[in-house]
Amino acid sequence: MPFDAMPRKPIAPEIASEIRLAYETLVRLEEFFDAGERWHRGELCDGHGRYCLIGAVDHLRCPDAALRYRCKWPERGADIVHLATRCSL
Repeated sequence: MPFDAMPRKPIAPEIASEIRLAYETLVRLEEFFDAGERWHRGELCDGHGRYCLIGAVDHLRCPDAALRYRCKWPERGADIVHLATRCSL
């Protein structure tokens, strides 16, 4: 029970980091969608700055569409380290 005055076990640092990252991502998504003004259904993006949830997450991870494409389908010999520094994979 949350209010039974029992002490909680400390959260491991790596789990706390994942929780913090998830929370920050949700906050960024809420800001990104701008009270529904940038919401879109049926495809990742409508080409006018409106996105579905998956498209928005993809866009927030790396706003440069060309880099997202190259990160997903790298050409032989592509500099993945350079791309990874620009996009969080």
